[in-house]
Amino acid sequence: APAAFWSPGRPRLVYDTLGGNARGLEFVAGALALLDPADEATFLARLAEADERLRVNMALATLVANLDGESRALLTRLPAYDTAVPADGIRALAPDQPLEAALDRLLAVGVVERYHDPERQGPAYRIAPPAAAWLAGQPGYALDPALLRAAAEYQQWLYQFERPGPGQAIILHRALTRAGEQAAADRLALGDIIRPLQLAGLYRALLDEWLPALRQSADDPTRAAGLAWSGTCHKALGEYEKALPYHEQSLAISRAIGDRAGEGTTLNN
Repeated sequence: APAAFWSPGRPRLVYDTLGGNARGLEFVAGALALLDPADEATFLARLAEADERLRVNMALATLVANLDGESRALLTRLPAYDTAVPADGIRALAPDQPLEAALDRLLAVGVVERYHDPERQGPAYRIAPPAAAWLAGQPGYALDPALLRAAAEYQQWLYQFERPGPGQAIILHRALTRAGEQAAADRLALGDIIRPLQLAGLYRALLDEWLPALRQSADDPTRAAGLAWSGTCHKALGEYEKALPYHEQSLAISRAIGDRAGEGTTLNN
């Protein structure tokens, strides 16, 4: 922010105007850094008059409107990720555009957050959640599906080559779902997520969060597997009367599609 922002009492005055919102203070400081002195007083006067819940949004609107084109373009792409990623993940969203200077500018005004990535022993980045929420609420704003696919491909690359654990599998599953790749997300869940969660005894989490979508799949083998896993989880919880109907439905599908191995497994269950 400009040096004038830090004059005696100024940060406290803005902080109090924002109702004690420290993150809002950061956005106001970032906006002031981009404004001409002639516009600064007008902005602060409008901020003081605004409804409390609108002040942070006003600061973000002013900040984003005064970004240079490269920084603004990068900012609008960043919600493709809902978790922090290394710089090469950010670059995957804009492979042919300058990155470093724009990312530094977004960090400087507080709309991007930097974290320590223990896997890489280096920085990772994500859009600040208030900035992401503000963008999502702008008329006409929508993420290009190609960006969501690029984000999912990068998370797939991380899972395949750097982070082959269940935590990254869950992140990848979410990325595939957001990209509309539900069949791939279902295969990942059945192959790499459900078993580790079941072995960890997280039966309720499976029943509440993971298996309902599989039971509703349009793909018969996926739906049969989701039903069978639901029965297995209820059985592990001692809920035999709830388990049996799931196994019976799974059995019917396995027989209908000629899946003899699935039929045998389900009969055993």
